[in-house]
Amino acid sequence: MNSRRSQFSTRFSPLNPMRIAAIVPAAGSGERLGASLPKALVAVAGHSLICRAVETVAQYVDLIVVAAPHGYEKPISVAVEKWSTKTSVITGGITRRESVSLALATLPDDVDYVLVHDAARCFTPGSVFLEVIHGLKAGNEAVVPLLGMVDTIKRIDQNKFVVRTEDRNFLGRVQTPQGFSSSTLRAAHARECSVEATDDSMMVEEMGRPVLTVLGHDLSRKITTSADLEWAEALLARRAK
Repeated sequence: MNSRRSQFSTRFSPLNPMRIAAIVPAAGSGERLGASLPKALVAVAGHSLICRAVETVAQYVDLIVVAAPHGYEKPISVAVEKWSTKTSVITGGITRRESVSLALATLPDDVDYVLVHDAARCFTPGSVFLEVIHGLKAGNEAVVPLLGMVDTIKRIDQNKFVVRTEDRNFLGRVQTPQGFSSSTLRAAHARECSVEATDDSMMVEEMGRPVLTVLGHDLSRKITTSADLEWAEALLARRAK
């Protein structure tokens, strides 16, 4: 990682009048990683997940809001200030949706687009950010990166019996950053959702709005378990050779 603060890309700001903000939910625990710290502060090869995520995100947006776990706002602020000059840290909520809603409420009204990016997907390549932003600027109100399925997918019933085999050509794994027009994301968070939303695009779907998919990337793996952490360490070790 480059130790200096990230410089925001002139591809999007200030020469481009469209303002892009990013929300980084980082209030998750490190329990499944076996860590005593919140997941965002878990280090991979000497740098925390949140620092790695912010360093990448800062290249493509004008401002960043990180939703931190209660009680960890200060250490996260100290950690990220070395990587971005336009990042603020707020106290996140109990759920991911609450964290994003709280961060969204702090964004200025003149923000045109909002990217929501998981701190735990800190190895997402810049090409994915560019694809999502391009989709938004082409006029789409919601854009998400997606990877196709390679395994055979079965639908099962509550007793664990197979109901049918799904056509994997029409299924995929959604990643982040997920991009939205500011008005669409605000509208999605202002209404009740009939099901527990696991991501923001699901809330937009509930509104009946179209969500465009663009190609995701294998490196956008979410660091959730100790096995994911081992994968990340191995990835960086290979890069260091």
